[in-house]
Amino acid sequence: MKLLSTKRIWHSQHHNAFTDLILFKNTYYVAFRTAETHHSINGFLQILSSCNGDDWEECATISLPDSDLRDPKFCLHPDGQLAIHTKQVKQLGERLQHHSLLFRSQDGKLWDQGQPVGEENIWMWRAKWFQGYCYSIGYTRDLTRLYRSTDGVCFDVHKEILFNQGFSNESDWVYLDDGTMVLLLRRDGKNDNTAMLGISCGDYTQWSWHDLQMQIGGPALLKLSDDCIIVAIRTYSESDAATELYRLDLEQKKLQHLLTLPSSGDCSYAGIIQHDDEVWVSYYSSHEDDSTDIYLAKLQL
Repeated sequence: MKLLSTKRIWHSQHHNAFTDLILFKNTYYVAFRTAETHHSINGFLQILSSCNGDDWEECATISLPDSDLRDPKFCLHPDGQLAIHTKQVKQLGERLQHHSLLFRSQDGKLWDQGQPVGEENIWMWRAKWFQGYCYSIGYTRDLTRLYRSTDGVCFDVHKEILFNQGFSNESDWVYLDDGTMVLLLRRDGKNDNTAMLGISCGDYTQWSWHDLQMQIGGPALLKLSDDCIIVAIRTYSESDAATELYRLDLEQKKLQHLLTLPSSGDCSYAGIIQHDDEVWVSYYSSHEDDSTDIYLAKLQL
């Protein structure tokens, strides 16, 4: 894999972070959160569009009063609608209330008012359709839970406890050609903070788990046509962080490093798609001008 280009597609004085990327009705969309800081309770969602992947423009914003909207994730519904899953955080006196929300659009530009999905105070990190069902994985500090839905709105608990060791949280997954679900799960436990690889067949109620012996953040997975899986993650060193691409070796149960994108500090949380013989990656980074901005990298397969 070869890096062809990296372009900063959004810059402002705010904290811009937590991206996703999708091709929808012949237009590319990048969604991300804009806020005062990484942890401030005043974020809204910004959506950019492009017809060619080079020239980007602001096409929509999504905000709610007295709320912080975090980590938007695209989901294409079978009825042709584009959805965004996000988390709403509200300050209620001395406590914070968390709820997962779903916004939908027919064209990527005009979005509905949104609606709650899932269970209160369980963050449904993302959702993906497969063979007539929409699956989502949510988490609290105590457990990670697998959900399933027939309409992408009303989710039932499919596996009560998917994983519950080492504060498992952010995740992404792909489906192999034979239907196998391959899941990458971040952990941030005091003693258990390495990523877990989960593999399941059939109805996704029985899982095998493998410790990848590596600390990660914001996993994003892309399955290529030959079942090769590309992974974009935040990696950590003693003094810094970076946005890196890996190949997931399912036989060896290991991540194999491919390349490091221009990045450092507060960074990563990628969206990733295949475009012909290229891979495109949206991500954020703070390696230029002491600001957190949005980037698009294009890579040759």
